[in-house]
Amino acid sequence: MTEIATINFRDADTGDDACAIVRVLQGCVGITLSLKHDGDIEVFMGRTDVEGLIAALQKAIATT
Repeated sequence: MTEIATINFRDADTGDDACAIVRVLQGCVGITLSLKHDGDIEVFMGRTDVEGLIAALQKAIATT
């Protein structure tokens, strides 16, 4: 497993410290979202799903 990036930020809703970690494992991309006081979730997805997520995030940025 290769870590690509760790992005630290403050959750805009709760104010809690948070981070997003992006990793690669056997042709899949893993994304972990973690809140300091509320746990973690990690999901792995294929290229098509990652591209869909990127498109959705870009659309969200454009509407803010």
